[in-house]
Amino acid sequence: MKYSFYVKIDIDRFQKPCIEVFPKKYEMLTHLANGHLANSIGVYSTLKSIQEALINGNTFSFAGDDWCIVTISPDSCIIENGFGEFESLHISPNIVLKFLTEWAEFLKKYEQGIISGLKK
Repeated sequence: MKYSFYVKIDIDRFQKPCIEVFPKKYEMLTHLANGHLANSIGVYSTLKSIQEALINGNTFSFAGDDWCIVTISPDSCIIENGFGEFESLHISPNIVLKFLTEWAEFLKKYEQGIISGLKK
């Protein structure tokens, strides 16, 4: 799985941090840029909850919206779509942790206004 983070700017200069994921079978992960996962505080809070669950051997579920629901446990990670539009994916919990950590770091830089070429 490969991914990149970027900021989408519309004609009215509205900015929105976004995620691009490929190959296509992973594209539902782009929806993790929504809801409480659209800001660094929300992502760091989710990461903390995931780490606590994994340390205690528990399962934790989270989503940015209904298009991408992630259920992570110490041994597995299942990514599902709340509408049955995509086939469920099974990936390593470490991949999801790395992905979310990098997303949080990108958002923090965006929120601090230190991404080159962007004006707040």
